Amino acid sequence: MKIRNIEISEESISSSRETEIAEPKWQEQYKRINRMFKRLEKYSKSSVKNGAFYEYEEYIDDLYNFFVNCYHLKDWLINNLEDTKKKREKKSEVESFINESEDLKLCADICNAHKHLRLDKKRSYEDPALSKSSAKYKLTAKDISMEVEVYIKTKSLGEIPAQELAKRCLGKWTEYLK
Repeated sequence: MKIRNIEISEESISSSRETEIAEPKWQEQYKRINRMFKRLEKYSKSSVKNGAFYEYEEYIDDLYNFFVNCYHLKDWLINNLEDTKKKREKKSEVESFINESEDLKLCADICNAHKHLRLDKKRSYEDPALSKSSAKYKLTAKDISMEVEVYIKTKSLGEIPAQELAKRCLGKWTEYLK
């Protein structure tokens, strides 16, 4: 973890390190996916505040970004190691962990299909894809609120609420990292 003092002026922004606490680099990515998940939770139910409204398309973007970053935590865990032999061992361990989890295999397939436009190497064989979604708007005298529900369509598992899958994937990584 890095603690910084940041000085902001009209001309420039500068920062200086005061204290540096050693922390494995993979923790940056783990913290990032936790923040992304909190953002998904926050904005699946949002309202107009000062004329700013979280757009439905932004929610979909954040959903995809969550799955991409969540799946790629594996790379951060592997590349955090310097020793080649330890990297190979960690890669084997992490890949096995992913392949033992239906949720993380779905996450991998969503990530790779989104990142590469199509899915050539499947992990789940479920062909997961965002399918139906709904955005419910509610107008009151004080504001407009919206609730978003997005589903992941799979071959044999039916439709899974995307946010629920995201929660389970994060839970799997949390369990692994204990």
